[in-house]
Amino acid sequence: MTVITNFLERKQEKQLNFERKALRELALPDISKDVRKMFFPFFNHSVLFHKELEETSIDMAIEAYLIGANYSKFSFYGETEKEIRWRSRKEIKHYTDTLFDYWLFWCNSERVNESLYRTCGAFIERWWLEGFQKGEKRHRLRLH
Repeated sequence: MTVITNFLERKQEKQLNFERKALRELALPDISKDVRKMFFPFFNHSVLFHKELEETSIDMAIEAYLIGANYSKFSFYGETEKEIRWRSRKEIKHYTDTLFDYWLFWCNSERVNESLYRTCGAFIERWWLEGFQKGEKRHRLRLH
């Protein structure tokens, strides 16, 4: 007798396996250094919670990395990086806005809004691109 599986369960299982494999190539100390480097000027404006801000930023970087790795499959089918970035713009904007809102909640200063938003956007874009490049490499080597 054959086992009947649900399509959604199978899809979810494949997605989790892909994410596990993609996360093997990610180093948390690299993300932590990047958070400290990019957001260092804004730590002075935050109230008390430097560790929580850093951890949330790391979480957002991991999510952006996974989205980039997931969207890298389209490069295998001939799309350019620019087209793929356009395809994932909603997710990138969502994570940028989420990270920005979290930082705004813990920051005291009103003067840093525009530069903080640009920094959050650059941070998410950087980790999206990192995930995209690693995912593209995995697809080329047929490791997906």
